[in-house]
Amino acid sequence: MAIYRNRQIELILVVVLAGKRRSGYTGPQTRDHGEKEAERIVRIAQEELVLEDWNELKKGDWRKGIVADLIRKRSLVDNGWLADRLAMGARTAVCMMGWKRSV
Repeated sequence: MAIYRNRQIELILVVVLAGKRRSGYTGPQTRDHGEKEAERIVRIAQEELVLEDWNELKKGDWRKGIVADLIRKRSLVDNGWLADRLAMGARTAVCMMGWKRSV
C-alpha cells in the first residue's frame, strides 16, 4: 500500500510539474535557477499535500522523501538545502530517504 501511495503522489507531482526543465546555464545562474525550481516544487507539493509547514510532518516522513527525490531529479540544490527547507534534520537524512525508497 505504501508503494502505491508513494507512486501516486509522485505521479501527481510529475503531472503538475510537466514541461519544466533546466536550461543550459552554468555557475551562479544555474545555482540560482536550481533554487528557484526547487522552491517552486516545494510550493506545489505543499499545496497538493495541504501543508502549512513542513515541520508538521516527522523528519523521516515518506512524503518528504518523495518531494526531496523529485527535487533532486529536477533541480540543482544540495542535500543541506533540502534538509533545511523540508525540515528533515541532518543533510544525510536526505540521502537515506532516497535509499530507503529504492529498497
